[in-house]
Amino acid sequence: MTLLVGTFAGARLVARPAATQEKAGAGVDPIAPAAITPDFVGTTVCYFHVSDLKRSLRWYGEALGFTEVVTKNDAIGWVELKSPTEGLAIGLLQSAQLDPAGGATMVFGVHDVDATRRQLEAAQVRFVGPTEVHPGYVKLAAFHDPDGHLLTLSQSLTQGASATGAKGTR
Repeated sequence: MTLLVGTFAGARLVARPAATQEKAGAGVDPIAPAAITPDFVGTTVCYFHVSDLKRSLRWYGEALGFTEVVTKNDAIGWVELKSPTEGLAIGLLQSAQLDPAGGATMVFGVHDVDATRRQLEAAQVRFVGPTEVHPGYVKLAAFHDPDGHLLTLSQSLTQGASATGAKGTR
């Protein structure tokens, strides 16, 4: 049996293969239970480096409905915005150097990708190509923020799934 060892915040992590396998996609191993569980608290914050903080604040508010929260630091050019999704915030950090081509893509679960896309296009949001449809699974529409960061709308097409994916996960 192979042990996977790593560290998180200085703690040693050891993961062991799951004793039972649930249905997994072809060639996808099940996630092994962790030997420890980090004590996560509060809201999940993803952040982007932006070239113009005021422009980005306005865009995320007007285009996506984010609202400014208490966390703000003018000295370092940081602001944290509350999203319409419970427990998720986005941070914006003023930066002279940007590389929007790399990094993570934020995916927002919606009930109707087509309607949401029309609404965002009316607000001058730039989309990347046509909406992708993966029958029986998901519908995706990718777009950019003013600095070129990639964001995506996602509509689950699985029966009985929530907007964020099968049984509330993606």
